[in-house]
Amino acid sequence: HGPQPRSGLSGLTAAHGQGRPAWMRDGMTLALLDGGHEDLEVVGELRRQDSLWQIVGGRQHPELHVRVDIYAVLVPEVGNPYDANAVSVWIEGMQVGYLSRENAATYRRGLLALQEKHGQPIALPGVIAGGGLRDDGPGRLGVFLNHDPEDFGLQRSVPDWAGTVQADARLRAALGDEL
Repeated sequence: HGPQPRSGLSGLTAAHGQGRPAWMRDGMTLALLDGGHEDLEVVGELRRQDSLWQIVGGRQHPELHVRVDIYAVLVPEVGNPYDANAVSVWIEGMQVGYLSRENAATYRRGLLALQEKHGQPIALPGVIAGGGLRDDGPGRLGVFLNHDPEDFGLQRSVPDWAGTVQADARLRAALGDEL
């Protein structure tokens, strides 16, 4: 049968500084794979380069660029002294970073609602990318996630240029051929 999803928020959060959440250690690895076409920023990967390199198979060829498809589990943290809304990012049972402070504040409520609704952790598709050799040494790896903001109860973002294009189109329509 395998591990069963647990309901309730307390079973799907992590205490800051306590390592891997208990539900990950207990074998609960089921996750709702939630995806989309908008990027979601992950920060703090610099401190976790060893874990990222382990996930992608090691540093046998540091001159090569890396791009590995992954699924990352988003874990709301409690008791984080630096960010009350902290959401840590985990891949293959290893913490690889956090959502940025701004994104954590924006997405946490929707993440908690999704976890409560489905009774299981939420994972997003993405990639680990980077590496190669640079003038200052080996390139670092970063985590890039894809999502649909509407799944988290948010509106999709509109590109900065969209308003300009729409206003320009209205102006052209109003002026007709004189433009």
